[in-house]
Amino acid sequence: MRLFAAAFVLLLIFQAGGCKRAKRRTPPEVVTHTDSQRGVGCLNERGRAVTEPLQQIEYGNRYFGEQDWIKALSCYESALKIDPNQKVAEVNIGLVHAAKGEYHAAMSTCTPLETKYPDYGVLHYCLGLAHMGIKGFGEAVRRLELAQKSPDGAKLRLEVPIAEAYTGLASELLEVGKPADARRTALYAIKVAPTFSKAHKVLGFSYRHLGLHEDGLASFQKATQLSPQDPEGWANLALVQSHTGRNLDAVDSFHEAIRIHPTYLGAYVALGKHLQAIQRTQEAITTFEKALGLDPTNPELRTGIMQAVADACAWRKQERFLPSVLKDLKHQIAKRSGRPNVTPFDSLLTIPASPQLVRLLAEAYVRVANSEVTRAGAGVLPLPRAPKAQHKKLRVGYFSSDFGNTPVGRLMASVPLHHNRTIVDSFLYPLNLEDGSFYRQLVEQGIHTSRRLHGLANEQSAKMIAHDEIHILIDLLGYTAGGYAMAREHILAMKPAPLTVGFLGYPGTMGTSNAGNQSHGYYSVVDRVVVSPDMTNQFSEKLLVMPHSYQVNNMRIVDKKAPIVVPTRASEGLPDDAFVFAHFNTLRKVDAMVFDVWMNILERVPSSVMWLLHMPQEAANSLKEEAMAHGIPTNRLVFSRPIAAEQHLRRCALADLFLDSLHYNAHTTATDALWAGIPIITLPGDMMQSRVAAGLNEANNARELVVGSLKEYEDHAVALAQGYGD
Repeated sequence: MRLFAAAFVLLLIFQAGGCKRAKRRTPPEVVTHTDSQRGVGCLNERGRAVTEPLQQIEYGNRYFGEQDWIKALSCYESALKIDPNQKVAEVNIGLVHAAKGEYHAAMSTCTPLETKYPDYGVLHYCLGLAHMGIKGFGEAVRRLELAQKSPDGAKLRLEVPIAEAYTGLASELLEVGKPADARRTALYAIKVAPTFSKAHKVLGFSYRHLGLHEDGLASFQKATQLSPQDPEGWANLALVQSHTGRNLDAVDSFHEAIRIHPTYLGAYVALGKHLQAIQRTQEAITTFEKALGLDPTNPELRTGIMQAVADACAWRKQERFLPSVLKDLKHQIAKRSGRPNVTPFDSLLTIPASPQLVRLLAEAYVRVANSEVTRAGAGVLPLPRAPKAQHKKLRVGYFSSDFGNTPVGRLMASVPLHHNRTIVDSFLYPLNLEDGSFYRQLVEQGIHTSRRLHGLANEQSAKMIAHDEIHILIDLLGYTAGGYAMAREHILAMKPAPLTVGFLGYPGTMGTSNAGNQSHGYYSVVDRVVVSPDMTNQFSEKLLVMPHSYQVNNMRIVDKKAPIVVPTRASEGLPDDAFVFAHFNTLRKVDAMVFDVWMNILERVPSSVMWLLHMPQEAANSLKEEAMAHGIPTNRLVFSRPIAAEQHLRRCALADLFLDSLHYNAHTTATDALWAGIPIITLPGDMMQSRVAAGLNEANNARELVVGSLKEYEDHAVALAQGYGD
């Protein structure tokens, strides 16, 4: 903004003064004068006094352009001593204050001149800059538009300052939670000055807040084209590229932001998380370590590196960061000022938080989402009429970003086929794009109506659900969402249906309480094993307790078009004569405690191997090192690559016994093993995510495989292996 002021004043006064333009020279370094030196009057470059008012004004402009504010003020004030009615000098004193960041002084200088020069465009320009400086963007817009409409407005070239004021107003609207208004305002700024890069950037922010990531992508691309040295533009472009699956482009954009601004912590945090998400784990760790060198106490960085080293099974490093991460998390929840940097899903998966802390964290996310929706003016949507009054059928909606070939998508694909269509109309609300898979086609077969939410703003999505007059909305997503479901909690915070049921996707509380909700109800589907009677206080919602297993699955319906590949032990690198223990989860679920037990089992069963998935590489390397430390040769750990679901089910049958993880059990992978005929040994914990395999065993009449201690876990596995074939 100061550059706009300087450039404009030089142009205007050379035109209005009518005197010979002073010879330009290379701008000197900024001279630091004191205010006491202003009494020397207006001096030229040779130190001689300038006595004619118009020349004094011109020298003032010259010094203004060189950012020598003291000399500029001296020249303007000298001109006014000779001719008090030099309006250019009077107003330019205000512009000097504005350029120096002394916005209140600028207003004090220029406001009294309004009655004297009501139509003087430069005066309104000065006041516009001053109001912009104190973030009074609405008044700044009004003043700058007055300046543009003034008799001398055509000379002022105010398109960019006006766009800057509108852009500031758009940013202000974003801060108060009004992204739709911010979008309209930023679009107008772009209309005024199409090449003003900051307007495109703020437009991108508004699209991100609205959930319109493809539109945000285009805006940030334009912003970086117009301002290629703006690190914030590149970092936000990278975020949207990450959210829309453009993973390699995102890495490049993050690196560009850091190249421009090597101490940009926000870019380091986002880059580290992105690298972790795409399983470039060591790069993620290196990124976080470098950033921690810049700010060792940053909570986001400490959380990021702890999660990254957990992904790599670098447990000693994880233990080093855990106390500070938990302390940061408790502090952020207690502050009640925004989302904590740990997600509720992270608290279940990689951070051993207590059940009480996990519930408080989920409730904090709900509180923030409700507040943001209220600030945005979206509010709670009108309720549908009762089923019998308006519709002959109950209207049930399924909401997720996992429809298709994903773990949740495979488990629930056939559920809608079991609805009684004479009394139920089912609706599908996918946040993700159609993936063309058998499972997406299967779930669509059982659905009455499918509504595509991808590409819609959050408020549009909520209104679509409400317009369909859904009575029960099944949330299959929870806090497990990826890029397709950014800020998805905003949709549910608008309460588009009277009943919301958390089911299958997220094994924990959503933090949505029924207290104070007379017209909306919240439920979670569980069973008596995954949530025992003494665990109900871990949930904010009411519980719907299934008599057997909460987890739906049906592997009898298979994709008959899928190629049939019959795996063998040789094709998977497994010894023909070995007893094969298996664990098919991502390795981030493996902790030091359970791995110690696995190594004890391998030691006690010499003719056995442990079969694992190779994801990610860094974790596989860590586990090999840990095995050697236990005296177990690394060739007794067999790693296989993830493959298509149908093929994975067939190769599961090559294993003899599935060994479950502790803190976060096998869920879909446990179901795969059971359908393949592989028994599972599991030790249930004290939270739902650590009891799913126990619930599946109970439902499968295999209670003897649910053990009560690590010793029993080890002994039972050894006994089964040693008795194999007897």
